[in-house]
Amino acid sequence: MAMSSATVALSRFGLGARRDEAIPADPRSWLADQLDGYDPRPAAIAAAPARREVAQQLADYFAEVRVEGGGQQQRRRRSAPAPAMAEPAMGTEPNMAAAMQDERLAGLPDSARKFVRKAGREHYLGAVAARTNTALTTQTPFVERLVHFWANHFAVSADKLTVIGMAGLLEFEAIRPHVLGRFGDMLLAVETHPAMLLYLDQAQSIGPDSRLGRIAAARGRRKAGLNENLAREILELHTLGVRTGYAQEDVTEFARALTGWTVAGLTRGPAARALGGGGAPGDFHFAQAIHQPGGRRILGKTYGQEGEAQGPAILADLAAHPSTARHLATKLARHFAGDVPPPALVERLSAAYLKSGGDLPTLYRVLIDAPEIWAAAAPKFKSPWDWSVSALRGLGTREIQGQAAAGLLQQLGQPVWRPGSPAGFDDIAPSWAGPDALVRRVEAAERMASRAGDALDARLLAPKLLPGSVGAATTQAIARAESPGQGLALLLVSPEFLRR
Repeated sequence: MAMSSATVALSRFGLGARRDEAIPADPRSWLADQLDGYDPRPAAIAAAPARREVAQQLADYFAEVRVEGGGQQQRRRRSAPAPAMAEPAMGTEPNMAAAMQDERLAGLPDSARKFVRKAGREHYLGAVAARTNTALTTQTPFVERLVHFWANHFAVSADKLTVIGMAGLLEFEAIRPHVLGRFGDMLLAVETHPAMLLYLDQAQSIGPDSRLGRIAAARGRRKAGLNENLAREILELHTLGVRTGYAQEDVTEFARALTGWTVAGLTRGPAARALGGGGAPGDFHFAQAIHQPGGRRILGKTYGQEGEAQGPAILADLAAHPSTARHLATKLARHFAGDVPPPALVERLSAAYLKSGGDLPTLYRVLIDAPEIWAAAAPKFKSPWDWSVSALRGLGTREIQGQAAAGLLQQLGQPVWRPGSPAGFDDIAPSWAGPDALVRRVEAAERMASRAGDALDARLLAPKLLPGSVGAATTQAIARAESPGQGLALLLVSPEFLRR
């Protein structure tokens, strides 16, 4: 059965209907009005752990790591401080998913064990609760979906120990304030956020010819050098996309331009003095002492800016590039119109992006007006996050604890802010519609229905959650259920509810 326009607005554009809210009479106007009513800092987000608190705890952890390693270092002759942060190398640090389990904490150093307990169970779970509860109660579900879309586009993963407490802050501080602005502004906010700088090891990147780079080379420090992670992911994932004409030399040149981008307040003593500057813990800091001097040439254009101005100038050009417009247009079309993005919609989105200078609300209005979305023959299969939020909204849930939300998404295969790679979670059905994944949804639906008890009648709830879109087979299955709970579980795993 085809989706009604109300269901398309509620489920495909939004986060699913709430049983205690009215069905929109004019779906398109309901969506457009949300662009004026969005609150970037609702109560749940405002109450989440602050960046300074999270960063201070991370700085304390780094200090403990250095103290624990002091016994070995004292047996070595040290003639100068390390020129960059003494952060555990990516790939050698404890895995957050494993370390959160008490039985796995015993094998970690004392500093890591304490850090994971506090950052994981307070900061990470607090942020998960803030994100989930905002999604459950928002009056602007279309814009909240866009926040989640962009957070996945600019993915970081809390599997990395240093990002546990920062992952949610990237969404709250860099995505939410810019979701209704220009893409270029969001891009700069994301790339200079401590979560991204730490996740992709940019905070440790040292220009070989910088002042501290030359000192490190003279003393034979092999680990001190240029890191290309952030530059590569900006080009490949965040802006131009793969196979769009840039070469390895462009990546290397961009990485040189980004040297000096680091995080304030995470080092102490001689290392902090060597990097220079101040700022509150967790603030962006440009460290001239590790910036690679000279101009850069990227994608055929020369950038003669010096120091801190170089990186933003390159980002501004990348944001305005036609390949970026097409890359973003394709991802938006895939998210809203189907796993195979309609070419005509991609073209309209790309043209609107370039004409508007990357104004995001202009793109959102193209989506609202797109006939391909309202008449899509192949509805999108809900990701675990989509399904969980829509189920909880449909049952009337307004608040959930962070541990419960994180556990549910872990069970369903999409742990919050833990995609495992900078590419983020997939946005196509084959990634989420496997037999095992469906079994886990059935089990989760049964638990939700059991907690609801006999208070909800699925026969009355179905037309509220899926107005004009419930097929005869689902209606019959619910009517024949042996109990109210079974009927509710059947509704939550019906073909109509599994899709948006």
